[in-house]
Amino acid sequence: DKLEPNTKYDFKINIVNMEREWLYTRINRRVDKLMEEGLLKEVKHLLSMGYNSETPAMKGIGYKELLLYLDGKATLEEAVNNIKTNTRHYAKRQLTWFKRYKNAHWIEIQKGQMVGNVVDEILEASK
Repeated sequence: DKLEPNTKYDFKINIVNMEREWLYTRINRRVDKLMEEGLLKEVKHLLSMGYNSETPAMKGIGYKELLLYLDGKATLEEAVNNIKTNTRHYAKRQLTWFKRYKNAHWIEIQKGQMVGNVVDEILEASK
C-alpha cells in the first residue's frame, strides 16, 4: 500500500538515491573512516562513563558491534564488517520505506555529479 502524508502541510518529498553498488562502497568507506577517526575510542570512553549495552544509544549501529568486540564475542574485523553489513541493511530499509510515497520525487545521483546540480534538481522539483 502507498501512504500519503498529511495534506494540511505544503511540502515535497525528494529522495536522493544512487546505484546500490556505489552506495554500498560509500557506506564501507564511511565505516572505515569512522574507525580511523576513533569510533572504538569513543565506545570505550562511553563505557568508562557508565554506559553499557543496555543504554538505548549504545544499541545503535556501530556501537553494538564494537561492544561485542570489547566483550570478546567478535574480532575487530568481524565487528567492523558487521557495522558495514548492518548499515547497508539499514540503507535498504530506508529505501523500502520511501517507496511507500507515490508522490515522492526520486533523484538518481551519479558518480562525480556535483552537489550543486543535485540541489538544483531538488529546487526545480519543488516548484
